[in-house]
Amino acid sequence: MGALASDISRTPLLSAVLAEAAHRDPGRVAVGTPSGATNYRQLAEIAGRVQSAIVQLGVRHGDRVAIIGAPVTEHTIAAIHGVLAAGAIWVPIDPGSPPARWASIVAMADPAAVVAYAGALDLFTAVAPNIPAVVIDKPAKKLLDEVPATGKRIWLGDIGPAELRPHGGDQADIAYILPTSGTTGVPKGVALSHQAGLAFADWMVSQFAVSADDVVAAHAPLHFDMSVFSLFGTARAGASIVPVPLQLSSFPAELADWIANQRISVWFSVPYPLIRLARLGVDGLLQVRNTLRTVLFGGEVFAHEQLAVLMRALPDTQFANLFGPTETNACTAEVLTEIPSEPVPIGRATAGAHCWVEDHQGRVLTADGSVGELVVAGPTVASGYWGQMEAGAGGFRVGPELWAGRGFATGDWVEIYSGRRFLYRGRRDHMVKINGQRLELGEVESVIAELREVRGCCVLPLGGHEDPRLGAVIASEALGEEDIREHCRARLPRWAVPARIVLVEELPLGSTGKLDRLAAATLFT
Repeated sequence: MGALASDISRTPLLSAVLAEAAHRDPGRVAVGTPSGATNYRQLAEIAGRVQSAIVQLGVRHGDRVAIIGAPVTEHTIAAIHGVLAAGAIWVPIDPGSPPARWASIVAMADPAAVVAYAGALDLFTAVAPNIPAVVIDKPAKKLLDEVPATGKRIWLGDIGPAELRPHGGDQADIAYILPTSGTTGVPKGVALSHQAGLAFADWMVSQFAVSADDVVAAHAPLHFDMSVFSLFGTARAGASIVPVPLQLSSFPAELADWIANQRISVWFSVPYPLIRLARLGVDGLLQVRNTLRTVLFGGEVFAHEQLAVLMRALPDTQFANLFGPTETNACTAEVLTEIPSEPVPIGRATAGAHCWVEDHQGRVLTADGSVGELVVAGPTVASGYWGQMEAGAGGFRVGPELWAGRGFATGDWVEIYSGRRFLYRGRRDHMVKINGQRLELGEVESVIAELREVRGCCVLPLGGHEDPRLGAVIASEALGEEDIREHCRARLPRWAVPARIVLVEELPLGSTGKLDRLAAATLFT
């Protein structure tokens, strides 16, 4: 039996992207991993088996399916396409998060099934024992036999050849839910439609001329919104995707060798690995210059001094700064035409978005130099937060006056720059980005406040753009620093655990009785 349905969907749905690529370029390499290359037909075959497996588990249109995305292989990538082809909604699970956070995501999304490698599934089962599962690799017999009576496990290897049959639907249907930080300590789920994901992916392919000749480095983990481009943009263009080994980000010489050996032509990541590469200088990056034609970065600020060093070492490479929260995909972009000598703007509206700036009263600002909140409307904007999809919830806006009918007030403070561009000035709330991951400081504070011995706490960003980390000022005499870190490690991602902790008798307060965060910040100097 073939891997593709004969009546391949031509509707603009993410669920059809892989089937169309396999029909168009079946022999082209889709994914390159240490175990070998997988072409588009083979990737579609794996996705078809995943689709068949989750349907056997009872998954139906609109159900959520969790995927634990590590390691990033042809199987985890195919699993995402298989879930979407079944008409289900993909919910990525960060494999590095503690089980308590997995439990919060399960409670939020209520998945009907989970797809994972056996090792991760063993941990997941302890959190959610009754969720049916597809096991990617060959599991121990115990994993399949000793499961709760209400659960079911299917090994993907037991699923015979199955045709990938993209499910029909509407562009407005939710395609995936990306968990993000919430002020209450419970993750919010950003619900993005097929239209939103595909509008972003298609814009990336068009703007940066991605073609079947390109090899795209997949640096972003699958639970990070940056991965949407590498997952769907590459398939849309017929390009190849190569996952970046996690350990290489901290070893620039080895990373440069890897880029050269893999013939990487397009790179998209947070600044951290690029800052490391810049330290190699011109001589250390000579082997990269012949292959790396485009470098895209986003997620957090790339200090212009460090960016300038990298651009001098790669004079023929195109560089671009992409900006946007998870709720909007990338909404602005700045293609650099010269080596920067000052902070790099986040650019102008992209991907069909309409961007404008509002002051504290919601009045639109237009003059150059004005500073206010960035608001975005357009096809890439999310539909809302899962479980809170009503109009106006959480900064979302809907209405016929908005481009594509929906918008989002980002909470990002920007300055109107020359040429209808924007310059990032910071957050209007207490949202920060650590290693490219967006985090509500209130989420960490809520977790710390769970400890009965804590009378109050204040979490602050430390370290600047090159080494972002968190510090916590905590009012408690009964706890030690390690007690607090151990509590946080059990409930937060590793990168969200405070690196520095200051214990005080009382938190500093201002004249109104509110927490004085500026005074708290001085305790770290």
